[in-house]
This record gives sequence, structure tokens and C-alpha cells, in this order.
Amino acid sequence: MKKLRKIAAVALALVMAATVAAGCAGLEPSGSRLEIPYGTGTDESGAYDTSLFYRNDKTVFNADPQVLYVAPEQDAEYGGGDYMYTTGQTDVAGGEKAGFWVMRSKDLQNWEMCGAVNDGYAIKTDGSDWMYSRFWAPECYYDSQTGKYWLYFTASSKVGSGDEVNYSASADEPLRTYIGVATASAPVGPFTLWEGENADGETLDKSKPQINFAKNLGTDTEFPVIDVHLFDDDGELYMYFVEHVYLATGSGTSNICVVKMKDRVTPDYSTLRVLAMPGYRTVTGTAGEYSSFTGSGEFSTAQGAFAAGEGGINEGPFVIRHKDKYYLTYSQDGYTSKFYSVWQAVGDSPLGPFAKIDKKDGGMVLGASFENDYMTGTAHHSFVGIGDEYFIMYHAHASTLDFDDCPYRAVATDRIVFTEGNDGYDVISALGPTNSLQYLPSAISGYKNIAGEAQVSVSGGSGEKYLVDGVFTTHPENEGKEFSAEGAVAITLKFSEPRTIKAIMVYNSLNYDYAFSKIDAIFIKVSETPAWFNGKKADYAVLKNVPFDSAYYNAVDGVMRAGGSSIAVFNEITTTEITISISEKLSDDPESGNGINVSDIVVLGGER
Repeated sequence: MKKLRKIAAVALALVMAATVAAGCAGLEPSGSRLEIPYGTGTDESGAYDTSLFYRNDKTVFNADPQVLYVAPEQDAEYGGGDYMYTTGQTDVAGGEKAGFWVMRSKDLQNWEMCGAVNDGYAIKTDGSDWMYSRFWAPECYYDSQTGKYWLYFTASSKVGSGDEVNYSASADEPLRTYIGVATASAPVGPFTLWEGENADGETLDKSKPQINFAKNLGTDTEFPVIDVHLFDDDGELYMYFVEHVYLATGSGTSNICVVKMKDRVTPDYSTLRVLAMPGYRTVTGTAGEYSSFTGSGEFSTAQGAFAAGEGGINEGPFVIRHKDKYYLTYSQDGYTSKFYSVWQAVGDSPLGPFAKIDKKDGGMVLGASFENDYMTGTAHHSFVGIGDEYFIMYHAHASTLDFDDCPYRAVATDRIVFTEGNDGYDVISALGPTNSLQYLPSAISGYKNIAGEAQVSVSGGSGEKYLVDGVFTTHPENEGKEFSAEGAVAITLKFSEPRTIKAIMVYNSLNYDYAFSKIDAIFIKVSETPAWFNGKKADYAVLKNVPFDSAYYNAVDGVMRAGGSSIAVFNEITTTEITISISEKLSDDPESGNGINVSDIVVLGGER
């Protein structure tokens, strides 16, 4: 496990002790001031303050991540951390195989191998098990009724006898992919394949797949399945999966399906529906009759070489409920594509139908833009709740230069929010992909973003509501949702009662022509003189010339990298008012004028 590195943001001694008189002109507030030292969240070596921030450095090389939080009260031995399950397998002695990596973290940054099998894996199989290869996309859930952890996954079987009682006789591994179910008493495993009698009275043992759609649907051809996902809607279970013809044959499409579950191992096959087909907005058909489903309404993501028909691929489903809507999120375009990305469809029932949302209406949850040179292939995801915040876990290409034949993928995470859509309901927006410093969940750091609690005023400009909406711009389609000023500007945040703060982040514009080059000064009104002032008195603590890291933009091409901010970290100060002044911009192109945009402001404060 990588050793945690905490960087001291501020020395206890003040860099400047001079107090200046009141009555400053221009954009600065009136009152006596004391300039204080601050940190930027990183040191000269590039190491960052892990007590407040995280960064997607792409150092964990795994694919298809799902994360399960285990609470201390749920599991006395293993609780208090997040467990990540990913694709993977290895051969072990005696012809056995170990599958699915298991890793553990307490901060979503530093992960350690913890699987109970073969130094990091979840499950071990032998020659009597049906599983043979392609141990893909596991998801783990805890069931309080049984006190067990349930692992769902897909794998290719051994070559069968052809009677379809167990598994296919096809020589092609991709055609022999089925859903497996295993259980364990701990999140680390070891997991064992589920055996027993299911709700249909069928006796299952480890020699046959726990869930076999080809057999139970009576299809004339193989029914290869990948990317299984289980959704619990107030005690009702639904299983989502991908019927992956494209993978198996190199043609056709990969469709997302759903079936309601009778119990944790028994689908109600009469409820089977197809929910998403590549290139179509929605799907209709008769429940239980797979071949009856057809797509309607052309849908294109308008991205990349595989844009037409979404590259024939809809995969990696994940479902969440928000207010009175259900959101089916999925990956499209193929994992070797730069534009492998997460999109969403919305419905009124977990069984659908779902309608895909256009990009202009916020349909893309997470993905690379054409200008993106730092994070590509950002898909196959899951969502995890940390306290009252939600994050998206996904994999990205380990290299942005060699993604056409990318052998390695790395795990990343970013915050998600619900924003108001254009059709009367919210849409999911990921604040990413990023490779810049982002603030940790408050449940980990102890500090939350309190900027949204402040009343905002500006010396000039428009769009001030976007300054504290908790959303920074990630794609050009949303550039209109930034605060815009014509020249130098002062932004003031006023709180109704004193708040103790630790750091301020000012997110830059996504448009290079309107991006600022630094923050001239931050003025923090002092409500209570802190002990670390060493007896000095002042109306305002002042942080001057807060830089904007050059790693967050490409000056040669005039391109910004989404999620970059000017950061100031300091010893705690109690305040009711913050003023931020900005006057300088990156671009020296006279055609860009004097315009300066700000995407968002984050103020990290302690809980009340």
C-alpha cells in the first residue's frame, strides 16, 4: 500500500506580520489586513496533501471496478472501508484458477490487495467447476438477511456436451459466457460458488452456471452474457446484464437486458426485457419474448470513429434511483476507443422502458472530449456513496497515447451530482474525468464544501449562480454555465453565521480564451482572531497571488484540462465573508478581449 503522504499546508509562523491601514481602493475590501502564508495542496515534488484531496494518478491497474462500502456496524472485523472488485484471473498450482481482484481503501486513493485467495483474489476454482476463463466484471453485495456477501460475475465455461443442460459445446469461448454467483462470510472472500435448490426447484451445483439464459429461454443459438448488475429497489431485486452478440461474433450489437429476480439466484424469465440497443433511443417488445424487442428512434453520440450506432455496443449497466426516476447508466463505443464513455437513459420503472438522453441535454455522464489529452476510455463504471456524497468509479486507459490496442486500464474516481435537465427531470453529471486535485469526501476529510451556503455578490459580470452550484465545466457543451466577467472582478461570498474554513478552490474556465492565470488575492474576513496569528489583529487575512498550475492547461494548443483550480490551503480561520479578486488571464490573444470566466468555487469548512 502506498504510504500516505500529508503535506503541511501552512507553517505556524506568519510570513508577514505587517498590518496595513484601511481604505484600499479598487476591488479590495476596506479594513486592516494581515498577509498569511498558504499552501497550494502540492509540494515541489508533486506530492499532494492526502488529508484534503485526491488525484487520479492512474496507479491502480485494474478494469471494470465495482466498489462496496462496508460499515463498521455491519462488520466488526472488516468494516470501515471500501472494497473494490475488478476483472482478473491467474493460474495456480494443480490446474486451479484464482479470479477477481479484491482491494481495500479508507480514502479512495490508496488501495491494498486484500483478497483471501492467492494473495489478492476473491475465488478459487478447480477442474470440477464450470468456470474456465474470462473472469470479468464482478460486483459484490451484502445481504443482511443471510449475513453473506454475494458475488455476481460472468465467466466462460468449459466446452460442454451440447445438450445445453450445463453449457454450450461451442469451441468459441466468447459464446460460452454465463452468470456465476458465489458467497462468502467476509468481503475479502474466499467466495464459493452457490449450490442448492433455487426458487424454481432446480438443483444447482458448481459444475453448471448458476444462471443460464440460453437454457431457460430456449433460444436456438447461444446467449452469451457479460456485465451483470444487481439493483435492490426497496427489497425487490432486479438483474441487469448484457447479451453480447458483438463480443461473440464480431457483428451485431450488444444489448442491455433486465429480469426481475425471485430470489438472489433465480430470475423470473417471464419478466425479461431488452432495455437498450445501440443506435436506438428506446426499445419496445413483449416481456419474456426476447426476439420481440426492437429499437426505435435513432440515437447517436456524435463522437469518434465509432459514433454511428454507439459502436454497436451498450454494456456495463448500472442503475440508481433518484426522486421518482430510475437512471440506467451504461458504456458505449468499445473499451479501446478514446470515446468509450458513460451515458444515461431515464425511466419510471426498473423494468423500463428507458429513453436515452441526448448529449445536449446532459446525456453523457462521463467521457473524454475531442481536446482531452489526459484521460481517455473512461467507462465501465459503478457508483458508491461516501457519507452523503456519491462518486463514480471507472477505468481509463493507462496511456492516452496507445489506447487503440490498450492492454492496461487504470482505476479512477470522480464526484457525481444531479443537475437540472432540459426535460423537467434531473440528469447525472460526473465532475470529470479529472487528473487534477479534487477535494475528498467530507466523510473522509472532515471538511465539506460550504460555498453553496453563502450569498454571492460580484463587482460585475453575469451568471453568478454558477459560482457556488457545486459543478465545474467538463465539456464545451456546458461552457455557458460559467460566471463571466468583462475584465477584473471581485467575487464576495457572505455566510449568515461564522464558519471555520480550511481551504478555497477557484475552478477555472474550460475555455482557454477566458481562463484566469492566477487569483490576485483572497480576503478572508476574520470573525475570531486565531491563536496562530500570534497576537496580531486584522479585519482581513489576505492570501496573495494564488497560482493556477500549468499542468492544468496546454498553452501551445490553447486547451484547458477540465477540473483545474487555483487552491489555497491555510490554518483554520473563522469567517463570515470571503472576497476573491481576479484580473489576469492566460490568453494574450487580443481577439479574446478582456473576458474572464470562473467555473465554480469550493470553500472547505468544518461541520457546524
